Amino acid sequence: MGKLELLDALVLPLKEMCVARNDLCINPISVSLHPSTEVFAQRYANNFKRDYIHSKPLAVKRCSEGLSDLCIGSSDVIERYDNLIIQERFQPNMVWTLYARR
Repeated sequence: MGKLELLDALVLPLKEMCVARNDLCINPISVSLHPSTEVFAQRYANNFKRDYIHSKPLAVKRCSEGLSDLCIGSSDVIERYDNLIIQERFQPNMVWTLYARR
């Protein structure tokens, strides 16, 4: 079996993200999110029921439609909805790695 050699690794910022609340919700109990944002739910919405959706924009849309109380998504997408109130903003980073066969 072949081996891989790590050639490079770098950290780059992703788009700003946030947790937002539907403005009709006073006491949130649920959050819509893409599974890749689970780490942010653990930090910002840990005690809420999870509603996993296959894309971040759809998670935001579901929240705007009242199908969940909170959502985690990209700030630029959340800001398109007048009925979503941003609760927390954060700037995630992604680690990228480049490998070559040895």
